[in-house]
Amino acid sequence: MPNLLPDWAPWIQPAGRLLWSLILTGVGFAFVGALLRPPLERKLVTVRQAVLGSVVVLVVGILAARFISDLQTVMIWLTLGALFAIAMAAVLSRDPRSPDRRTTWAEAMAGSTAVFALFVVIYGVVPHEWLEFANSYLNMSTDRFVKWPPWPFYDTVKLPYSAVRDSVAALIYVVFVVLNLMLWTRWQQRLQPRPEPAAGAEEATVLRTSRFGRPLKAKT
Repeated sequence: MPNLLPDWAPWIQPAGRLLWSLILTGVGFAFVGALLRPPLERKLVTVRQAVLGSVVVLVVGILAARFISDLQTVMIWLTLGALFAIAMAAVLSRDPRSPDRRTTWAEAMAGSTAVFALFVVIYGVVPHEWLEFANSYLNMSTDRFVKWPPWPFYDTVKLPYSAVRDSVAALIYVVFVVLNLMLWTRWQQRLQPRPEPAAGAEEATVLRTSRFGRPLKAKT
């Protein structure tokens, strides 16, 4: 299995676990954002198409990565990207849910498991991997100091690198807590009906009809 992270910069592969945890966080937030949006009126895929497409993409991706060894990394990334796109299309194409429909036991367990997994990544894995990367690769230890300002003819303040490391870890928690509260609030309001436009608002924007008899609206 090759290293899927590129070697464009010397710090990328040493920070591999940190980058992978951030990628997983982005994927998790992407699915949460898709679930917060109302379903598309025109479905992109059905459940059967999504399952069948995922199996076909996975099999083709594994075979391509196995036999095209020169492009193995590219094939793996294309396979992962295609699986993510299919999963997002399936979530966006889900059936509309009535606000009066009660959550089932299976839905509650599946949702709580997904939320717990996302919490483990954002509150446990990401800060831990940052501290590991800062200690091992960046060498942000207590015996190294940041001198500010850097000019020699001014009185400088020596700040240990460990304080910078811990400040970044604390900032990670602050950012995720704020996002957490915002998503909780939006999740509670996701099924609330949107206010309908005032009567006559749609008619006021109609300027003329097309040659097919359909109304043309003003550009906004």
